[in-house]
Amino acid sequence: MAYSKDEQESIILNAVWDMIDNLVNFGRFCKINKTTDTSLLFERSADARLFNILLVDFLSQAQAIPKPFDLPTPPQIARSSDRTYLFYLRQICNDPTLGDPELIAAPMEKFADWLDGEIVIPKAWFSSVNYNGPLTIERMQALKTCGDIAKHNFARLDVNVRKLLKIMAFNGWPISEAQAYSMLPDFYEWFHNHAFIYYSSWIAEMLNDIRWGIYQYLMPEYARSYNPYGDPHDMLYRFDVPPTISQPLAREMYWGLMNKVRAGPIFPRFTVSSSFKQPLH
Repeated sequence: MAYSKDEQESIILNAVWDMIDNLVNFGRFCKINKTTDTSLLFERSADARLFNILLVDFLSQAQAIPKPFDLPTPPQIARSSDRTYLFYLRQICNDPTLGDPELIAAPMEKFADWLDGEIVIPKAWFSSVNYNGPLTIERMQALKTCGDIAKHNFARLDVNVRKLLKIMAFNGWPISEAQAYSMLPDFYEWFHNHAFIYYSSWIAEMLNDIRWGIYQYLMPEYARSYNPYGDPHDMLYRFDVPPTISQPLAREMYWGLMNKVRAGPIFPRFTVSSSFKQPLH
């Protein structure tokens, strides 16, 4: 069963929009009083934890998608952001079928460039391994390690133990595997309460910009396909699905996308204060 480019595009855009809806919403964050030079606060500490867990899903390679939907897989040697759902957005932008790709590409590449960079922590303290000093870590690696620790129990953290071994060796403080297991709670508490919370508003802004970019990208297609009928008071409508979208699941995803455009993004555009975008002190 081969999927057309339009079908693949509908499936990916719907999936990405859904994931961002689950991450950036007013159930997760407190209401904001202004939309410029602002910051976001989590409703509860549990929301911060869940945000990080759901972010890991977004920053993970879509293992199931390439096989059933004929989508390409990232190359073996690729930038870190290509091993996330951003890879599929990048494929759409390189060969779009439904709109102006720059509307998605600009916010997507901004987030990708940020993820591909490093966090330099001037002074980290991990008492479990007696480490007190600067720490350099890839942003993607830090976010995913922290989210995995929040999500999984002790028995399923062997992958993160190996990551901590590499992180500490890179920073000139080699530790044993046993020490790495002891360090897991230390790493989560320090990184989550400092770097992750500090950057969470900026991460939410970049995700929200991608959502708005997808919305604007789809507006011309929505205008073409939206077809109201019957009595205007009944608010009946249908979407004229492109003939290149024939697979049942893809048609369902297309309708979902058009209904999202009809309703509009669930979170307003906002910009975070520059004080939440600076290197850590």
